Amino acid sequence: MTRKRWLLYSGILFLVFIIFTVLIKTVDVQTIGPENSSVGFATLNGAFRDWIGNRIIWYEITQFVGYISLCTCIVFAAIGFYQMVRRRSILRVDYPILALGAFYVVVLLVYILFDFVLSINFRPIIIDAAKGLERSYPSSHTILACTLFGSTYIVARTYIRRRTYRLLMAAGSAALAAFIIIGRIISGVHWLTDVIGAVLLSSSLLCLFLAFYRPGLLPWPIAKKDKTQPEKNDQTATDDPAPEDADPKTES
Repeated sequence: MTRKRWLLYSGILFLVFIIFTVLIKTVDVQTIGPENSSVGFATLNGAFRDWIGNRIIWYEITQFVGYISLCTCIVFAAIGFYQMVRRRSILRVDYPILALGAFYVVVLLVYILFDFVLSINFRPIIIDAAKGLERSYPSSHTILACTLFGSTYIVARTYIRRRTYRLLMAAGSAALAAFIIIGRIISGVHWLTDVIGAVLLSSSLLCLFLAFYRPGLLPWPIAKKDKTQPEKNDQTATDDPAPEDADPKTES
C-alpha cells in the first residue's frame, strides 16, 4: 500500500477521533462521575458502568501485562544502541529501528498530552484516595497496547523470514493487545468511551507509522538471496570432448 493511502487512513481516523472527543465534551454531559465530575455520553457510559461493575484485580493484571509492551521498547532500544556502537554511527542503525524510536517519541508525547495536560474525562472510580480524580480519556493502557504491540509486529516481521514465525508473532501481539483492552474494560476503571477513543487514536498513529515505514532501507540487507536466479560461474563455457564414435566432418 502506498504512503498516500496510509496517510489518508491516518488522517480520517484522527479526524474521527477529534470529532468523537468533541462530542464527548458536548453530548449528554452529566455529573455521574466521582465527586460530581462531568461525563459525556452519560447515559451510555453510566449504563455500561452499572452493568460491568468494577474488578480491581483486572486493573492490576493489565497493569502488569502492560509492562511487557514497555519491555519491547527496551529490547529495541538496546538493539539500536548496540548497532550504533558497533557501526560507530547512529546513521548506520537499521532504518526500521530508527523509525520505531521516532514512533515511540510520538506515542510518549501523546501520553503526556492526555495524561498530564488535557482533562476530557475522569475515571469512574477513585483508585487512590491520595490522588483523587485521575484522567481517563483516552485509555493510556489501550493506546500503549495497540501502538507498541502493533509497531513491534510491524518491525519484527522485517527480520523474521519464516511465515510460521511471522504468524505466531502476529497472533501473540494481537492477543496481548486484546487482553489489555478487554481487561481495562471489565476492570471498571474506564468509561466505555475512553477505550473507544483510545482505539481510534492508536489506529491513526499506526497508520501514520506505516506511511513512513520502509523495511527495505537497511544498511546491511537481510533479505534472503533469490534462489531462482542461477549463480554466476567464472567458467562461461566448458570444453566437453566429442564422443569417440562421432563421425568427423568431411569435405565433399
